[in-house]
Amino acid sequence: MRKKQKVIDVNSAGGVIYRLKNNVPEFCVIVHSQGKIKSLPKGEIGENETPEEAAVREVYEETGLTGKIVEKIGTIDYWFYSKESNAKVHKYVHYFLMEYLEGDIRDHDWEVEDVIWVPVDRAEEVLTFKNEREIVSFASEKIRLRAFG
Repeated sequence: MRKKQKVIDVNSAGGVIYRLKNNVPEFCVIVHSQGKIKSLPKGEIGENETPEEAAVREVYEETGLTGKIVEKIGTIDYWFYSKESNAKVHKYVHYFLMEYLEGDIRDHDWEVEDVIWVPVDRAEEVLTFKNEREIVSFASEKIRLRAFG
């Protein structure tokens, strides 16, 4: 009989932080893995931290930007194997739409190689992961409604 694989559930939070530049909605993307991966900022929810608090913290740490949460826009989940834990990991990421308040993308942390602002209409071509492209597609509708009624 095969030994059952250890499974760990991990909860993370992240944000689609946006701004309007010349009346064009843009969102922030982090670049890592030697430029091969472009994704949304996210990270694990800390002990005694709400998903909202984690999202604001992670967006700030990874992008250098401060944002105000507008609303929750969805949760994605995916699986991967962790050599460190010798376990299958089921990761849940709770995403929040965030309005940009202040900060500079040059102030991102060491975990991130670069941070870029991207027009929401380019999400399909820029983001690496399909589930994040879907989150941004949903967020872009919310952004347009907020910005242009």
